[in-house]
Amino acid sequence: MPPLLIRFESNLVLCYAYYMDYIEKTIQAYDSSADKYASSTDDMANKQEIQQMLDYMPDGEKVILDVGCGPGRDAQIMTDNGISVIGIDMSKELIKKAQQLHPGINFALMDVRNLEFPDNSFGAVWCNMVLLHLNDEDLKTALVEIHRILKPEGIVAISFKKGDGAKEVLETFSTDLSRFYNFKTQETLNQMVEEQNFEVLDSHEFNERQRFGSDKRDLDIVWTFAKKLR
Repeated sequence: MPPLLIRFESNLVLCYAYYMDYIEKTIQAYDSSADKYASSTDDMANKQEIQQMLDYMPDGEKVILDVGCGPGRDAQIMTDNGISVIGIDMSKELIKKAQQLHPGINFALMDVRNLEFPDNSFGAVWCNMVLLHLNDEDLKTALVEIHRILKPEGIVAISFKKGDGAKEVLETFSTDLSRFYNFKTQETLNQMVEEQNFEVLDSHEFNERQRFGSDKRDLDIVWTFAKKLR
C-alpha cells in the first residue's frame, strides 16, 4: 500500500470549535443517529454510479477517496472491486461505525475543505450525498481541495438532492435531528464544478423510490461526473 494510505485508525479527535454552526448541527445529527442512518441506507448503494466512476478513471489508477463515507457501505463495494479506498467523514460516530463494519478499510475523521493528502494523490473522489451539506462558499473550497488531490484527469463523482436554495431540514428517514441541505439542479451543479476547473463528462438524475423501492423517499437525485483539467 502506498505511503499516502498509511494513517488514521486512532485519529478520532475533532475540534468542533473550528466549524460553523450549520456544519456543527449536521455533524450532531449524524453522530446521534449513526445506527439509524446505517440501517436505513444499507440497501441504497448506487452501484450503477460506482461502476460509472470506475469506468471513467484513468487506466491503471486504483486509489479512491470516499468523501462522506458514512458507515462505509460504498467503500466496501469499491474494495470488493479491487480498489484501494480511504473513507473520510466529519461524523465521529459514523467513522466508528465504518471501522466496526469494515475493519479492513482505512477510515479517518477529516474535513473535505482541508484534505490531509498530497497533491495528485487519487485517481477518483467519490462524493455521494455529502457536498450537499455545504453552503456555496464551502462547496467551492471543497471542490478546490478535491481538484488538488486528484491526479491529472482524475474523476470526481458528486450527488445532490435536486432543487433550488438551501435550508435546514428535519428528515426522519435516516436521522432524528435537522441537517443543512444545499439543493442543486443538473445545471447549477455542473456550473459550480466547471468553475473549479473540471470538465463534466456526464450528468443525470433518478428518483430514489423508483430505483430502490416503494418504501423509499419520493426524491430526485442529481449526479455529475467530471474530469480534472490540468
